[in-house]
Amino acid sequence: MRRLLLLLAWEGSLAAGRDAGGVVLRTQDPEAVRALPLDPGAAHRGLQSSSDACDYVSVSGSTYQSGRHGLYEATGTCDSAPSYECLDCSSSGQKIWLNGGWVIGSAGCGSGSGGIFSPYDPDGDLAAISSTWEEWTGSEMISNSDIAVTCYSYCKEIPGSTDKYRCFNCADASASASVGDGQCDAANNVDPCYDGGDCCETTCVDGDTHTCGSYDCKDPDAPPVPDPYYPDAAWC
Repeated sequence: MRRLLLLLAWEGSLAAGRDAGGVVLRTQDPEAVRALPLDPGAAHRGLQSSSDACDYVSVSGSTYQSGRHGLYEATGTCDSAPSYECLDCSSSGQKIWLNGGWVIGSAGCGSGSGGIFSPYDPDGDLAAISSTWEEWTGSEMISNSDIAVTCYSYCKEIPGSTDKYRCFNCADASASASVGDGQCDAANNVDPCYDGGDCCETTCVDGDTHTCGSYDCKDPDAPPVPDPYYPDAAWC
């Protein structure tokens, strides 16, 4: 009987900490912990084809979690899916990892604590998510259709700038080995790759074997050549 009473008390304490949607509310913690449904078949899956092009991830559009906005780079794996670290977020130590759904926060792999959350993703395919993401307001979880999480296959820091990156989708480039090598390759100079920026003066970076200079800029989003008196003006 005593064991039964202890068990009931333990279950009651868990229920008191959760709302009807399975969210553990921690009002003293700036991050939320979301309990996601368990999928017994999701423990260790291989990467899906679209996730293979997610070497970089751009995050924007949240209302309450803007410190997590920025460009993330794949640096490892978590639950057999890529994990990412932010290159330029205003809040340091930001990461993206899979925990039933995708979590954006500072805790890292194995934790459900974060500030921005994807819908449940049993396939671990970040690029395939099309449903609305959620964010923690400080007191509750809300859906926000403005949150944009976008995958890229190639990004680089623009020379002469401070933490300003240009991203390209070059997963299907016809000559992928030469993307971003500092020499403009006509076969790759098409939308959405534009040879990883090699063909425009303001996005080219010298490679190990080639030096920038053979330009044929077709990228409509490449910044104009900066005014020498205002070298950063093109990014304003």
